[in-house]
Amino acid sequence: MTAPLPDEGFRLSYVLQGEPKSVEFHQPEVLIGRSSECHLVLTLPGMSRRHALIQQAGDGWMIIDQNSRNGTYVNRQRVTHQRLHDGDEISFGAATWAPLTISITFHQLPETLDEERRVVFDDRRGAANVSLSINVEDYEHTLGGGPRTFDLGQPLGRPRRTRVSIIDLFKQVGEVLLSSVDLDDMLGKVVKLALDSLPVQRGFICLCDDTAATITPKTTRTKGLAGDESITISRSIARAAIHARQALLVTDAAADTRFAQAASIQDFNIHAAMCAPLYHAGHVQGLIYVDTNRPEDRLGAQDLELLTALGGLTAVGIEQARLREDVNRERAIRARLARYSSPAVVEQIVTRATNVDGEMLSEEREVSVLFGDLTGFTAMAEGMEPAEVARLLNGAFEVLTRAVFLHEGTLDKYMGDAVMAIFGAPLPQADHAERAVRAALRMLEFLAEFNRSRPAGQQLRMRIGINSGKSVAGDLGSPLRKDYTVVGDTVNVASRLESAVAEAGQVVIGPATYELVKNLFECRPLSDVRLKGKQQAMRPFVVVGLVADSLRSTTESGSTTLSRSSQSMDSDPGG
Repeated sequence: MTAPLPDEGFRLSYVLQGEPKSVEFHQPEVLIGRSSECHLVLTLPGMSRRHALIQQAGDGWMIIDQNSRNGTYVNRQRVTHQRLHDGDEISFGAATWAPLTISITFHQLPETLDEERRVVFDDRRGAANVSLSINVEDYEHTLGGGPRTFDLGQPLGRPRRTRVSIIDLFKQVGEVLLSSVDLDDMLGKVVKLALDSLPVQRGFICLCDDTAATITPKTTRTKGLAGDESITISRSIARAAIHARQALLVTDAAADTRFAQAASIQDFNIHAAMCAPLYHAGHVQGLIYVDTNRPEDRLGAQDLELLTALGGLTAVGIEQARLREDVNRERAIRARLARYSSPAVVEQIVTRATNVDGEMLSEEREVSVLFGDLTGFTAMAEGMEPAEVARLLNGAFEVLTRAVFLHEGTLDKYMGDAVMAIFGAPLPQADHAERAVRAALRMLEFLAEFNRSRPAGQQLRMRIGINSGKSVAGDLGSPLRKDYTVVGDTVNVASRLESAVAEAGQVVIGPATYELVKNLFECRPLSDVRLKGKQQAMRPFVVVGLVADSLRSTTESGSTTLSRSSQSMDSDPGG
């Protein structure tokens, strides 16, 4: 009988060629190797075609080496088969921990309890049995005094544990920072590092602000224990460690009234526990906590000092991770906006945006929408080669886009030989109607200049429609693809003004736009029209030019003046 398709699955995270990767699997078997038949294909030196298999084993997962040439390793130990635990490091090849090779972190999915439910804060009060504390502010200043070594002491008669130097700790934390996919992944690896370096079985990290009003569990780890174990810590001890900025060691947790009544302490038989603030440069980012249920693993001053140092290094890592998130957020926003907004508008949006993916949420805005269409282009293109048509369109769209960006408009889209632009979104612009009309005049002026370099028979002419009013603006579309655009009746009317009213060389505006710009531009009323889809007729206006007292310089370089003659809508843009 074959194993049922698991509901839980697992996630593998790794860094390949400097880029973090993360992939989830929800199937009974996952084959890893360099063959294209594998579920996870890794074309790495020393990798066999079918290197290793991760297979469902009861309620967990097991990795099985497929007789590979260079071996499969779990936590740097070569294995033929090995049950996997959350946070295990998987690697391949004889030199799997060399700097240029890959290490994959295994994550069990989903965790039986979410992180906030796996950490329990006990609000009972009582005298704490704190046997040792370290002031983390003072400790941070001592780190600059040269290399330190933590002599991890053991009870008499037991082998001494390995000495861990601050340099080694820095190196290991540095590797964690470089290999982490995101903040949660980094925090999980830090807790695993604490469990590997200290005589403890459980640990977690919580994040908070300096006031510790809210303490949010982010990641928990257990060593050889069930994944649904909950960990209890006194809320008052946690807050005391954060407020006093002290790392604390409790050597007899069962006798501590703040711990002893908690079910976790009784069930797990906690003998000692430590917690340290994640402190750096005057700020507390959170708390790291570890405990042990083994009487022979006595925690001492050196252990607390190592946890204090790890807390400080983690705080630095959190700051760096958040900076990376900010940078990634800004890159995402810039990448999205650069396609349709001028650099000046992009810069303003980046400083205001809060969405980490750069997505522009839908909202109602007062906007002016511009539609422009190259008249007679289809007939002209019939006698041209496709490559020549593309060059002609690209050249025309370049100058038209320049006119839109000059007045800080947003390029919505190109539609064949037409263009759509928005003013007043994504950034609000009180003068959106004026900007739209000025951009339209510029488009005709720039198109006339473009025509001067074109041969006879390839002169382009354009008609433009503009309308103003409320529209819904934002990223619209399916989860697979979204584009920034505006929708609503205002958009439909602008499109109809361009296609059904405007003639070549004209800018036609709706009555709402006219009311907003009538003191700036000379406009000539046209006959009332009833546009498609509208029940009532409306009176459009054709823009003739600027009124005499509103002439002013509005150029790319600040040196060229829009002259009244060059803006006249009755002139031939073909020159």
